[in-house]
Amino acid sequence: MAPNVAIEHDSYSLHAEAASREGVVKKIKHAAEKRGFFQVINHDVPLSVLEEIKDGVRRFYEEDLEVKKSYFSRELSKRFLYYSNFNLYSSPPINWRDNFAFYMDPNPPKPEELPEACRNEVLEYSKHVMSLGGLLFELLSEALGLSSEILKSMGCMKGGRTCLCSAIITRPVHSLT
Repeated sequence: MAPNVAIEHDSYSLHAEAASREGVVKKIKHAAEKRGFFQVINHDVPLSVLEEIKDGVRRFYEEDLEVKKSYFSRELSKRFLYYSNFNLYSSPPINWRDNFAFYMDPNPPKPEELPEACRNEVLEYSKHVMSLGGLLFELLSEALGLSSEILKSMGCMKGGRTCLCSAIITRPVHSLT
């Protein structure tokens, strides 16, 4: 089980209160040294944003098939992909789920490239995740005994920001197909 690191910041305390920040840095350092990973809880992504992205994902999957088809692709150069059975050609068991992914770095999609069903939610969620990522890189830098900006200045915030949203599909019963 991943150790939990409660950030518990309200955009003021963790940035301003040295004691609170120092405690979080110690927890991150301990988790990274002893386990190699940790789970962030009580982060600064509002519950309303989390609920809205879930609702947006659900709306996309409930869209008419023709709308979803317009986003279907396995071409990784697209900024928004909708696909099924990701490992269809590389793994014997079929993975029964639909996915969509959006790639926000290095070039985020234009709003019109995102489905209307989740466009605003994707953009808002991504903004919050990017902010949280910046804070985590600061805290990790400090846990390494470095300046809080060092990992960000090395380009750690660039590239690789991808979000995958899955819809688990009930497997067909072979005797009925």
